Amino acid sequence: MLKLITLTLITTMLISCSSNTNIKKKDIVLEQNHKTKKTENSTKKAIIIYVNANGFIIDDNLKKIIKLGFEEIATNNNYIIIDDTIKQKAFERIQKAHNWAQNDPKFLVELGKQISATNMVYIDITKLSEENYKLSNRWISLKQGVIENTKTFSFNYRFNNNSKEILFGEIQKLASYFLSKQIENRIVISINSKLDINENLKKIITLAFEEVATNNNYSIVDDNIKQKAYNRILKERKWKQNDPKFLVELNKQLSSKEMVIIDITKQGEDNYLFTNRLINLKTGLNTKTVNKTYSKKNDKNYLNLFKTVKTLAQNFLCKSCVNKKSVYIELKGESLSSNEYQLTINNAIENLTKKGYLVTPQKNNSDLVFSIIVSSKNQEKLLTLKQINKNNQVFKTFTKNCKKEIVSNCVKRLLINKFQQRKIMNNWGMEFIEIPKGEFFMGYDGKDALQVEKANFKKVKITNNFFIAKTETTQRFYKKIMNTNPSKNKCDNCPVDSVSFSDVTKFIEKLNNIDKKFNYRLPSEAEWEYMSRNGKKTPFFWGNTEASLDQYSWYGGNSGNKSHKVATKKPNYWGIFDVVGNLFEMTSSFEKVKYFDKTTFKYAMKNVRIAKGGCFSSKDSNHLRSTAHIRIKSETANSSRLGFRLIIEKK
Repeated sequence: MLKLITLTLITTMLISCSSNTNIKKKDIVLEQNHKTKKTENSTKKAIIIYVNANGFIIDDNLKKIIKLGFEEIATNNNYIIIDDTIKQKAFERIQKAHNWAQNDPKFLVELGKQISATNMVYIDITKLSEENYKLSNRWISLKQGVIENTKTFSFNYRFNNNSKEILFGEIQKLASYFLSKQIENRIVISINSKLDINENLKKIITLAFEEVATNNNYSIVDDNIKQKAYNRILKERKWKQNDPKFLVELNKQLSSKEMVIIDITKQGEDNYLFTNRLINLKTGLNTKTVNKTYSKKNDKNYLNLFKTVKTLAQNFLCKSCVNKKSVYIELKGESLSSNEYQLTINNAIENLTKKGYLVTPQKNNSDLVFSIIVSSKNQEKLLTLKQINKNNQVFKTFTKNCKKEIVSNCVKRLLINKFQQRKIMNNWGMEFIEIPKGEFFMGYDGKDALQVEKANFKKVKITNNFFIAKTETTQRFYKKIMNTNPSKNKCDNCPVDSVSFSDVTKFIEKLNNIDKKFNYRLPSEAEWEYMSRNGKKTPFFWGNTEASLDQYSWYGGNSGNKSHKVATKKPNYWGIFDVVGNLFEMTSSFEKVKYFDKTTFKYAMKNVRIAKGGCFSSKDSNHLRSTAHIRIKSETANSSRLGFRLIIEKK
């Protein structure tokens, strides 16, 4: 039985950018009672929530928890919730005018147009056993017909107060996750098998791949759209589906870079072999193949299958997981319910994969074991986390008293606290975050970079970890050291501006003399760019498009032509704020330039300083790329657009 819950909200601001004009914002206005009205809320975002239960009636309590969980996050993030009657009228108009199913992409696109919604949350509830359910959630674009994000979790349906609280919290996390996620590349997922595969089995495989793909900034092409493209190519070209020409044509029709093909064959009564190929649709070539075996024996709820396929997908699609350690998670605790056990495992997997580990369901193949032991003591739960290496040696142990806290949340906190990035706080309360060593192609961002960047294109190796300031140097901190504030835009928590390289040199010298524990310096251009890009090869550190500039940066489209308080926009992956925008940041690097000397009437070469990151007046989005830079022609030159950020080192 199909249940629909629809929240209709006003759509998001669309951002367009060019080098000669300011950023313009379009307001998409809700159509209500067949008349378009501008309201004070016309810049709000719009989503639809669609709940589908597979073959069973949804309890009103469950429906209420799901709806309230989403509503609270939506309203806290400045969304408007429109009455269901408006939604229902739109459904009736579409069904009357067209003979489309409600899950047909054409129906969804038309629904988005009629109620000015850009996205839909599709919540699919599958009953796995008497008390166990899987909630699979897809964030669907109503403009493009692609799945942009996927999140799946299991829950127990006994509905005591404890399980209600757990489910409500999971729904809220889900809503926050969907509303903030940025999408970059499209990918096609195809399951091939001559076997009569159980639909639940096929769904679990697809969802596991989708979740890892969307966590790594892929969007999923809808199966209906994929099938139409298949049919068009087969009809027009008569090419086989494994022909490179077919795959290249599929790339053009779907704008997809890659495709995962999953072939399933049976090996014995309960065993299956998964042969998984990653195809580059631009060339039609197979770029990676991995075989995995799976046994459905003792896997009643497909939990092992889900974890197995997620591990496989991480090997294919997790760009940050390359050369990382594989880990096996074991959880021991007699007092844990089946629901609490699964939530704890899920939280551990989520936190460890975010930190770059590959989670494997096979202990023998893992580099590391995370052994989580829960024991009861005086009505409280004591949590012990052991890290065990391949030689079965325990080399790290952490303990935590959970008190009356839910075990799954307790494990999550322990993993966050013990495996977070290292930080340094100096005597003035300034925070510095560790950036891990690595290598990258400096100046390369996956697109046509600025001409000056092509000249600097080179492979750079950062040989040591370094600690860089979480924010640009503030006026408050500068005044404490220098007893003066040269800034034109006076504001204690804004970055100090109007300082020259000569001024910064004096500031650092004085700071190094005062601080008996640490030395300070400017980052090199390579260190700055490596920190900014946080492992990505995209034009902007958050992705391929400028659509998220407002979320991460103070620039020409939103700054009001002045600098702003630090850390008021989103940080990059490593937790560094104002990486681009606000102020250009000086580096310690030079660049040789040719200039005309008026005294000798000859051309000569001289060194000029490099500054990175764009500023509050940058209108051309190219200047806000991590690869872009400007030259400071004089050691004494200053500007209201120029500031700096420090690196800290132990003496």
